[in-house]
Amino acid sequence: MILLELDEVFSNYQGPPPLVPNPKTALTLNGVIGDKQGLTGPFPTCQEGPRTCANDPATGLPEAGWTKVITWQLQDKWSQPIASVPSYDTLTGGSPNSCLLSVFEGTPPGGAVGITGLWRHEYGICSTACPNGGTCTTNGSWNFFANGWEIDLPFTFNCNSITVGGH
Repeated sequence: MILLELDEVFSNYQGPPPLVPNPKTALTLNGVIGDKQGLTGPFPTCQEGPRTCANDPATGLPEAGWTKVITWQLQDKWSQPIASVPSYDTLTGGSPNSCLLSVFEGTPPGGAVGITGLWRHEYGICSTACPNGGTCTTNGSWNFFANGWEIDLPFTFNCNSITVGGH
């Protein structure tokens, strides 16, 4: 599971702390600690593989790509799930963008993390640079909003891999 921990956001939480409080926010994946606040995962495992793509609507050229599904979990500073908090996410493109991506879709406002704090997101790329063993790289930021607070993690899209926040 990928943990999204918001120390500052939920510092007024009145629940009981565990016997050993979490000393800092951390990004963990299968026990490995990273340096970003709060996302841990995948839950139970990350799902990824080739993506089925149509031809580019503007040029008619074939596209190919990759997809990755990650389920994140929103947690407080004591590693307890935070349930039913209004949430949404966006993607912001950056540089390089050799995949020539122009549309970045997130999940529109109006949703919420589930009763166990889980947030599922499917990341995907389709590009005319990818068919027949092609390569490209597009970097950017995944922006997660929970109850009005924002956490940003970097992403890298390639023809045969997607990485979000180091995962």
